[in-house]
Amino acid sequence: MLTGDELEQIPDLSGQSLYGAEVKRIPLLTEEQQENYLAAAREGGDREARNELVLHCLNWTRMKAVETYQKREPPHTDVMDLAAHGSLKLLEAFPTALRARDPIRYLMSTAALEMRRYCIYRDPLIQRTKGLAPRPDHPQTVSYDQGATPFIERVAVS
Repeated sequence: MLTGDELEQIPDLSGQSLYGAEVKRIPLLTEEQQENYLAAAREGGDREARNELVLHCLNWTRMKAVETYQKREPPHTDVMDLAAHGSLKLLEAFPTALRARDPIRYLMSTAALEMRRYCIYRDPLIQRTKGLAPRPDHPQTVSYDQGATPFIERVAVS
C-alpha cells in the first residue's frame, strides 16, 4: 500500500497511476527464485509460488497494456481494462504455463495476445465472433472527435 508521502508525489491520482505505482513496488524475481517457485508450483501446486510468479508478471502486463492501447487506440476500452483482462488471462493460463518450456514467457505472451484480441473482439460496439474475419460491410465506430458529421447536422442539411 502506498504511503501518504508516496501519494503526494503522484501528480495524477487516477486508477491507472495508482495501479502503476503499486505494481512498480513489487520486486522482480531473480532467475533462481523463478526456478524455485516454478518447481514448487509444478510439484504440489503451491499457491504462494503461483502468486509470486503471477506478481512477477504484473508490471510487464501493465506496460504491455499501455503499449497495446497506444498502438491500437481502441475507442471503447481503457488501459486499465486491458491490464485487468491481461492479468485475468495470466491466472487462467497458469496451469498450462507450468507444462511449457518457459512458463514466464508463456504467461507474458498469453497476456499480450489476449489484450490484442480484446481490442479486436470485445472493444467494438458491434462485437465480432472470435476467430472470424470481419466482413467488408462490418460497421465501423466513428467518433465525433474524428471528424464525423453529427446526425443532427446531416438531417438539417438534407
